[in-house]
Amino acid sequence: MTETDEWVWVVTDIEVDGPHPGANSMRSLASVATTMSGEMFGEFEAVLEPLSDAAPNPRTKAWFDSEPGAWEAATQNAQPITDVMRRYVDWIMTPPPPRVLCRPSLVRRHVDRLLPSSVHDLRAASGPL
Repeated sequence: MTETDEWVWVVTDIEVDGPHPGANSMRSLASVATTMSGEMFGEFEAVLEPLSDAAPNPRTKAWFDSEPGAWEAATQNAQPITDVMRRYVDWIMTPPPPRVLCRPSLVRRHVDRLLPSSVHDLRAASGPL
């Protein structure tokens, strides 16, 4: 057992409508909090409203349009960004420290059983993480 085995890994995936923060928007956010041994501390997922002055990148939007259901999954039931981020901060502070925010590829061997189903739906449309 190593020190990192007991860390709480907050495995996070986002969907964006383009590559440029501000000009484009983060559309959805999903995280799970777990240890490497599989102890779960919950999951969080939300769809965010787009930024008021942002627009989808045409190439990114074309990709979404080419994948049935991907745009709908990333944009349905969008909530105000400030509400989502407040809830996310509250949620992320509930597991015991130390907490590490990471992307799924850092814990690839566990990702299939950890991420919420909506992330799996988007992942199936977009390919391997």
